Amino acid sequence: IGFWAVRDRHTADADNQPEVMAVEEARTPNMFAQAWLTLKEDPQYARFILVENITSFSLMLLPFYLVYASQRFSDFERYLGAYVILQIMGSLSSNFLWGWISAKVGNRSVIRWCIAFGAAMPLMALLLAAGGPILYAAIFFLVGVVTSGRNIGFEPYLLEIAPVAKRTLYIGLRGTLNLLDVLLPLAGGAFIQLAGFPAAFVGVSAMMVFSLLLFRHKQGVSA
Repeated sequence: IGFWAVRDRHTADADNQPEVMAVEEARTPNMFAQAWLTLKEDPQYARFILVENITSFSLMLLPFYLVYASQRFSDFERYLGAYVILQIMGSLSSNFLWGWISAKVGNRSVIRWCIAFGAAMPLMALLLAAGGPILYAAIFFLVGVVTSGRNIGFEPYLLEIAPVAKRTLYIGLRGTLNLLDVLLPLAGGAFIQLAGFPAAFVGVSAMMVFSLLLFRHKQGVSA
């Protein structure tokens, strides 16, 4: 609704000038129409939006790694503080890694590695949980790594592929179309309740692998 209500400066200035307003309306398409044209005319951007939405499956699981630990380990509360600290350490320390990758090979590589970690994490959670709460702690370090990587990779990459004259539109449209960012965490609990943790973890890994292949497609986004 907020995106639909956006009005450019020229249209706002023409409020008290009906003849100018008519010209502006004839010249400037509806924002929804402009959004559709942008996705249609820029496959690179459309694929970026699709990939970012699919990778939201990884975000869906983030709160449930702790829930899974609570079910697997009777004494998991002893390790709760360590898990939180490791997540913070992963987020802070990986900033240097992501910054280096971004500077050396570009933000597209940051996204690739971030997706790869997101694909590996659910399977690692299943494997490491069998080794006990200490080994399982590595998952929370990776949660921090992936969260940091998304922040560093996706938004700067969007600025790289967006035409300068349309950056505002591209950023606003991205925020509007990232629906799965909101919907998947809400649906995650219901899905896990129905299918169980192993099925949910394997399914999310499969979706992340699919998004990585989609991002690497020769007609997809490019650095």
